[in-house]
Amino acid sequence: MLLRLGKEGTVIRIYKTRAIYFDTITMSNGRSRKLFQTEMRKVVEFPIYESADAHMSDLPNEDGEAIFSLQDIQNAEKWIERQMQAIDAAFRKNQVMGLMGGTAVIKRSRKDDDTYRSYPDFMPDAKIGEFIGAIRGSHKYEPKMRIKVRLPKVEVVEDKSLAKAWREGRLEDLNDEVVELLVRTADERGKPLDQAFSDEEARAVYITERKLFYLITQQLGYSQSFLEQPIKDELSKIKEELGKYKKKQPRKRKGKELLP
Repeated sequence: MLLRLGKEGTVIRIYKTRAIYFDTITMSNGRSRKLFQTEMRKVVEFPIYESADAHMSDLPNEDGEAIFSLQDIQNAEKWIERQMQAIDAAFRKNQVMGLMGGTAVIKRSRKDDDTYRSYPDFMPDAKIGEFIGAIRGSHKYEPKMRIKVRLPKVEVVEDKSLAKAWREGRLEDLNDEVVELLVRTADERGKPLDQAFSDEEARAVYITERKLFYLITQQLGYSQSFLEQPIKDELSKIKEELGKYKKKQPRKRKGKELLP
């Protein structure tokens, strides 16, 4: 039984060897001799974090008998555990030194000994298919400094906060606060609703609405017709509700200038 790590130490591959007869020769003393060659075949492969017993215990050979003995399975479990501990220790050591990422180097040939011999934790006794003690492709962790920005003080009405409204399934109620703010502002300025705001203020409200609209239609991928179909009655009620703020003869505005 041969055990080898594959795919940068993420899978276990187990091989079995057997002697295969391929020829018979006659020796100088007249006796015949059979020649055999050794064949190695992969029997099973599984992720390193899964139990070896679960993958090895029920495998039959050509005669229907178990390929692996209990001792084979126990030896495999110990070998896997040693490899996992060595790889984990190498990553932890890199982390202490401020190195992030990378992959475990698994020995594939003797050339790997020459390539990684200079590494501090190089394992000269590592066999083919074992962790060689090196992490390839790690990089220095250099966190970017955050830019400190003084944020304006904002008064938050707790019972209408975004998170609370989302949890309670009444996210649309937050728009009521915007409408109330516009109506109250117009009243404080002593002007009708359609004359109380500058073009810049109207655009600010419009941009706020467009952000959500584009998020839903362009990023989430919903069409406006799909979203409106089941709630047409509700949308009609909203128009009726907002209609009470409407003047009988509203001032004509340059509405097209607000379009993107």
